[in-house]
Amino acid sequence: MLEEKIKDILERTFDYRGSFSYMVQGDIHDMDGKLTILVEFENRRRVIKIPRSDPRTCEYIQKEYSILSYLKEHKFMDLNPLMDKKTNSLMMDFIKGESLVYEYRRKKDWNIFLKGIDWIAGFHGLSNGGGKIGFTHGDYAPIQVISRDNELFVIDWEYFQPKGEQFFDVLRYARVAAESIFGEQFLEGAVYSERNFIEKLFSKNNPLTEMIRHYAKLRNTSTNSILSSLPVYYDHIIDKHTNSTSEDDYYIPVLKDAKKFCSERLLS
Repeated sequence: MLEEKIKDILERTFDYRGSFSYMVQGDIHDMDGKLTILVEFENRRRVIKIPRSDPRTCEYIQKEYSILSYLKEHKFMDLNPLMDKKTNSLMMDFIKGESLVYEYRRKKDWNIFLKGIDWIAGFHGLSNGGGKIGFTHGDYAPIQVISRDNELFVIDWEYFQPKGEQFFDVLRYARVAAESIFGEQFLEGAVYSERNFIEKLFSKNNPLTEMIRHYAKLRNTSTNSILSSLPVYYDHIIDKHTNSTSEDDYYIPVLKDAKKFCSERLLS
């Protein structure tokens, strides 16, 4: 049945009726409302995201198509997005490259993560001159930044917002980068990890503060403005976990503790 669906999509979208091979990404029984499939035909690879019956997933995929089309139109990034309206499926180029996480593991140079800061600062600038409300990725992290031939490609745009809190992208990016840079320091317990992240953000000299400073300089804002958004950032994450269908309620107290902790640091 899945093979027939892929065949129909290729025929409608590319007018292609030849042979193809495909591979489902991840566990087919554990998908977040969609199937992500890597399809190879005519010596090229495409990613196809096929929604299941959940209307929210269709909405997310439509948003991803809209922003990818916008980025292509404005020559900022081109993944050649196409939409199959019959199945609400999204197709895009498969980028064979290396995520910044794996590049860091190979080179052990945290400055690699500044490339992702450069990219997101440029993306944020597409929707406003120097404010903090505008285009946001919504789930920005180094693992989603793919480097190929000195060019960066960013994937997974389901949570894109046209008028989001842009500082949230930077804070999440720094939080995920911290797990790679500091390793075991972020594996000693959830509460400790969040508090350690916040402490490092308020420290003077470490990779995380340099990322925040770098973004602030590029966007003509201040590091204090970004750090001041931390309590609201944690409110945002708490809301996401509260409304999530996954079994992650245990993390909500951790996030509430982090919000309290960063509020205290801002007052000190």
